[in-house]
Amino acid sequence: MRQSMTTTTPRQGETTVSQDLVRLPRRFWNDRRDRELPMPKAIAWSKTHVCVSPTDPVLADYLDDAKYYADIVRMSGDRDLTGLQASARATVKALTA
Repeated sequence: MRQSMTTTTPRQGETTVSQDLVRLPRRFWNDRRDRELPMPKAIAWSKTHVCVSPTDPVLADYLDDAKYYADIVRMSGDRDLTGLQASARATVKALTA
C-alpha cells in the first residue's frame, strides 16, 4: 500500500517527510532482518509497519523473498508460520499494488 506521509511541523531535530512511501508489515521485516539479509532503508515506522521508498534498490530482492515465504509456508502446512505467511503475503500485496 502506498501512502503519502507528510509532517507539517517537525519537532526539534526531526526532518519533514513528503514523498510516496510503501508500508511494509513489520513481522516479515523483522524476520528478514533477523536472517541478516539486505534491508531497504526505513524512512518511518510504527508498531506494525515500516515505511520505505518505492525506489529502494533492495525492494526487488525483498519482494522475491516475500513471494517465496508466502508460497513455501503454505505448501509446508506448518501452523507455527501462518502469521509469517500472512505478513509475507501482505508484503507482496504492498509491493505490487
